[in-house]
Amino acid sequence: MTTTGLRITGLSKGFGNQAVLQHIALDIDEGEFLILVGPSGCGKSTLLNLIAGLEQADVGEIHIAGRRVDGLSPKDRDIAMVFQNYALYPNMTVAQNLGFGLEMQRWPRAEREARVLEVAEMLQIVPLLTRRPAQLSGGQRQRVAMGRALARRPKVFLFDEPLSNLDAKLRAEMRAEIKLLHQRLRTTAVYVTHDQVEAMTLGHKIAVMNNGQIQQFGTPEKIYHRPANVFVAGFMGSPAINLLPAQWLQLDGRAVLRLAIQGVTQDWPVQDLAPGGRGAVTLGLRPENVCPAEGEAPPLGALRVIAPVLLIEPTGAETYVVVDLGGGQRLCARCAGGSRARVGVPLALDLLPEGRSVFDAKSGLRLN
Repeated sequence: MTTTGLRITGLSKGFGNQAVLQHIALDIDEGEFLILVGPSGCGKSTLLNLIAGLEQADVGEIHIAGRRVDGLSPKDRDIAMVFQNYALYPNMTVAQNLGFGLEMQRWPRAEREARVLEVAEMLQIVPLLTRRPAQLSGGQRQRVAMGRALARRPKVFLFDEPLSNLDAKLRAEMRAEIKLLHQRLRTTAVYVTHDQVEAMTLGHKIAVMNNGQIQQFGTPEKIYHRPANVFVAGFMGSPAINLLPAQWLQLDGRAVLRLAIQGVTQDWPVQDLAPGGRGAVTLGLRPENVCPAEGEAPPLGALRVIAPVLLIEPTGAETYVVVDLGGGQRLCARCAGGSRARVGVPLALDLLPEGRSVFDAKSGLRLN
């Protein structure tokens, strides 16, 4: 039987007349890594602050390891937080920063020093123990900030965009280190980011947020392959998903999606829409589900389109080709590196049914 690591029910928060969080509910098992992802201003950092006790909710409950904590002060919640700006004490050495929380908890000196050394060895920062924060690089400061949180052995780790101040190479390295650390420690973690790559690679579960609400909560695979609405589909994934206007029709007793390609309508039979439905929809296709045509006929269930190439983006192993569908609509396809596509030259592409998402044009909700 799994133990609940973090449970949030009916949580709402406003500042003045502005609702910042609305009816938030989350439930993750002990040891899971939860990602809160969304655009700036969506409420994810406010939610983290509520869990930490730095802000108080208007209504709702927060339980950590089976204990209700929303009425407790931050120091009594058994959490440790890693901030974006590191929040290190500049007048202290690395060793003193690592052990400060333990000193506040009145750990005996010998135990405190042993724990600091253990954490420093874990993070490979033993040579830095006598330095002060001003003598450290950005990556080293982030390791120290993480070490200070690790030293306390909390029930929940809270990360507030900890890698956003690092360059791309160091960010990727630290992302891998955080994942390896979590695999070793198996402590419940909540991690705030606006970076969907961090969300997909780090999280056991992801909560995609927008306008103070959770748009979808689930595994990275489910959120990527079966987004609940147009917002989630467009926010998660790089390059972005193709979102095309279409009409859902019933022809000869079967459902079809009617698309306009270079001013010509093309019908795409679909089997995963409810019978009898119709109306304006939005078709979502990931670039990996759009590929250069091979052979005289498209694969079973696929739709072949021909459109002029607008843009070519080589990335090394892969090349992304963008074609012009007309009417202001573009389509991005993932091709093999060294693609022979040429700007301005028509290219035949097959739209594959795998991973196809269909959303209601008005509500944005998933239909299939």
